[in-house]
Order: sequence, then C-alpha cells, then structure tokens
Amino acid sequence: MTKRLKNYLVIALLLIVGLTFFSACSSTTRVNYDLTASDTYATSIVQNIQNDPYKYSGKTLKVWGKFKGSSSYYTLNENASCCRWSFEVKLDGVSAPNSGDNVTVVGKCVVEKTNGATSWYLKVNEID
Repeated sequence: MTKRLKNYLVIALLLIVGLTFFSACSSTTRVNYDLTASDTYATSIVQNIQNDPYKYSGKTLKVWGKFKGSSSYYTLNENASCCRWSFEVKLDGVSAPNSGDNVTVVGKCVVEKTNGATSWYLKVNEID
C-alpha cells in the first residue's frame, strides 16, 4: 500500500469516528409534535391540548417561545403577534434559562387531575 493511500485511509477513518461521536452526542429524543416551524400550527396544537389534554398525555413536544418565571414556576409564552398562548413548564434535570429568554424546549406533556380539575404542563428535559 502506498503512503498516500494509507494517509487517505487514516483521514477517512478519523472522519468516520468523529462523525459517529458527534451523532451519538446529539439528541435522540423522538418528537411527536414539532411546533417550531409554524406559529399557526403551534397555536392550533396548544388549543387542542387545552381542549383534550389526555389525547396528548405522554407525547413529546418541541416548542419555541419566551421562557418566563423564577424559582419553581415557569411558563412558555408565544412570541408571534398573530397568536397568544401560554402554558406551564416544569424542568426535569435541566437548568433554567433567564426569564425572558427565547428558547426551544423539548418535553413530555403531563396531565394531572386535582380535586376534579384537569390541568397539564410540559415536563422539559432539553433546552436550547
């Protein structure tokens, strides 16, 4: 084998190992509803969740919005002028961004029934 061919093989091997490493480090969370592409779609899904939260229980959502709150109570709020929605988020092992930051979050929809009242929130496990 020529020295040049060996160099190409080493470079190819390093690229393969590097790409494998970086792809393994990226998120592998399966998202059921990606609400980041369209404000109208996001508003529609949030309204649907508010109307029938059990249909979305356990589903993973990716949402973009303005993070608000402090301490232990946070909300994610729509930024677009066309649409207005807000819902509660709870952080699951991730650090809170600053209140007012625009963020993309990924989390599971959790539905609870307390004293006969049904409520839901997004249990966030990824923040960008």
